[in-house]
Amino acid sequence: MALVRSLLGLGLVSLPTLCLAADYPVDIPYKDWGEDNEDIQSYWEALATQTGGAGILAATILAAVLLILIIIFWCPCCGCVRCWSYCGAPGPSMRSAAAAMLGLTVVVIAAMCGLVHTNATKSLNHVETLLNETTSDLIDETANWLCGGNAVNELFFNKNSMAGVKLFYNEDEYCAKGTVAGFVVEVDQMANTTLDKVVQFVYNLSSIEPPIQQTKDELTDSYAILQALGSGGGVKSMTDGVETLRVSLDYLSVMTTEPMVEENGGPFLPMPIPDGAFIPTFDDSYMNLIIQAENKLGESLNDVNEIYDDTFSTLQDLQVTTVATIHDSYNDIHKQSTDLVDDALDIVDNLAVDRRHILHAKTKIKDDWAPLIVSISAALLGIFLMFGLCETVGAYQYDGAGKVVGRIGGCCSYIFVFWLTCLVGIIAVVHLFVDDTCTHLNEGVTKESPGILQVNTETETIQVGDTNVVLGPHIDDILFCPKGCTSPNSVGCNATNNLVSILGIQNEFNFTSKVVGPIDELRDAQNKFNVHEEIDRAQLSIQSEDVVQALNLDFSQDWGQNDYVEKLSAIEDALPKSANNPADADKWMALYYTTTPSKKQVDANSEILQTVRTAKDAAESLNEGINGATEAQQQLEGSTVIISAQLSVLKEILDVAIDNVETIIASIQSLVDFVYQQSFGVFRCGWVGKAYTIVTDTFCGTTMDSIYLTVGALAGGIAMAYLGLGIIVFAVRADPEVALGNMTPVAAPLPGSSPVMSPPEPHLAKTSL
Repeated sequence: MALVRSLLGLGLVSLPTLCLAADYPVDIPYKDWGEDNEDIQSYWEALATQTGGAGILAATILAAVLLILIIIFWCPCCGCVRCWSYCGAPGPSMRSAAAAMLGLTVVVIAAMCGLVHTNATKSLNHVETLLNETTSDLIDETANWLCGGNAVNELFFNKNSMAGVKLFYNEDEYCAKGTVAGFVVEVDQMANTTLDKVVQFVYNLSSIEPPIQQTKDELTDSYAILQALGSGGGVKSMTDGVETLRVSLDYLSVMTTEPMVEENGGPFLPMPIPDGAFIPTFDDSYMNLIIQAENKLGESLNDVNEIYDDTFSTLQDLQVTTVATIHDSYNDIHKQSTDLVDDALDIVDNLAVDRRHILHAKTKIKDDWAPLIVSISAALLGIFLMFGLCETVGAYQYDGAGKVVGRIGGCCSYIFVFWLTCLVGIIAVVHLFVDDTCTHLNEGVTKESPGILQVNTETETIQVGDTNVVLGPHIDDILFCPKGCTSPNSVGCNATNNLVSILGIQNEFNFTSKVVGPIDELRDAQNKFNVHEEIDRAQLSIQSEDVVQALNLDFSQDWGQNDYVEKLSAIEDALPKSANNPADADKWMALYYTTTPSKKQVDANSEILQTVRTAKDAAESLNEGINGATEAQQQLEGSTVIISAQLSVLKEILDVAIDNVETIIASIQSLVDFVYQQSFGVFRCGWVGKAYTIVTDTFCGTTMDSIYLTVGALAGGIAMAYLGLGIIVFAVRADPEVALGNMTPVAAPLPGSSPVMSPPEPHLAKTSL
């Protein structure tokens, strides 16, 4: 029985690994591995059948071994297994053989227990290595990639909490530069600085308004002066004054002729009337030139007003709409940055918890499991020896209490080996499943078909900003991501070694959409600041021939205008004002030779007096108009020079504003380019490929093989031990008296007689090893 159990245990341990694997249902996601799935049921049944078939094969080998042993011990001369005693052939002492085999069993058991201890220790070391690699190559790398810096140091090494990190550090001090979170914080700071500069620039653009306002005011004043001369009636009044003065003087000349004096009885003027031949002539050409110049200044003023209105409106839009758009853009960037940093910190916090659990497991391995292995090895050795001793006692003491002890030992051995064989069978199933899983992680039944990871992530999606990414098509590219991409500046990055390219999320790091509003509004302002055409047109209007001719008109002709006024005033003073006024009696007497003028004389005098007054007023008005026109010409001449210079300066100011807008747009674009370019290096994934390769190789290779080797050594050791013990029991139970008692061979029996042997020595019958 011991031999049967031994070989059965050995077969169940070793043979499942030689069986062909069942068809692993790679194309079925784990979430669909339910009881109602026929493919899954078929797979588990195939595994069970394979491990059960191993037991049948082991039974076949057992039968072959038993047959060999029977042939070895069977004696044809007596038809039994005691041929060495009865055939008289010299043979070894069965007692010595029994002792040797028992000793060999003890040695094998001890060796197998040592092998179990050694392999179990190696398995624990491999598990510890796996945990170390998981910690250093996966958790630590992930944390340092995401954040690093103070947050990782505090959470991983100082055992602080995230609340403590946020209490002692500022937001920009959580994570190190070059990490994902550090990059996001840097982008947020750069966006804040850049957009603040844009806002400040927009407000500083207000400085271009005063020069335009000054030019506008100067041109408005000049236009008003010229308008007063032109459409305002200035030159027209001068022309009318000349005509009035001429008509008045001509009338006076007629009234003072001899026939008129004789007819009217006077008057006799105290002095001659001024000669109208010297009065200047302001014809329509003066008026036309002034009007044309006025129109030119009006056109120039319209251009400047348009420049001012457009510029003022543009500045208002920039300071209200664009600034609000800039703030909205930054708020979007800041919110996205804050959310990404918070997500990264949450992941790092969870990784810190996982890391502490792994470190605790490593401590358990060193402090608890390693001593436990020694204890288990010693206990197994004791159990094996106890069971073996019980069976051996049963073999020596074949009757009575010894037989009971032997049976108890045999039953315990059978139960123990049966339990171990079942355990090894379960582990064999697990081994086949894990082996299938490791084989098909990244490839299906054929190399071209998808593997487990692809199938299970085929419909899994992650949200990256506004992009919804399906993981399935990219999972292999992520897990086998090569090295070569570095940060900063994304040196060596290509389409295969960074997550931005692999997942196709370039748009999430292209901030053009977030700043396109401010850029478009600045471009629009830049276009509106380009008023070269209007300024050039305004300058051409000011410097036109019409304006030049108007400014060169000669209004200051020397025609003795002061004498006209004085002579006319003297005539007015000499003329009597009223017939009944005693103060005018002398004037009547001097001019009309009477103090009681007739009605005809009074009317003639009144008409002459009114004409003299009209002529004097016209001369005074003409003098004022000429002086005003001359002064206006001088003013306009200086103003046109000033306005022309101001327009040139204004063009330069607006050109500078245009260049500054271009510079500020370039700074925004530089921010966009920086974020886009740096994102590839920041989201490098070579460490993912490295960690995945190390961890999977360690788990699917060294660690799992070591664990299965330990279990195989345990079961194989038991099987080998019981193989030796089974041979002892088989031999002893064949004939206890010969094997353990009298070893002296007797003569061969006579033909037809019964074989006789010497009685056993009583003291040996009770002997035990």
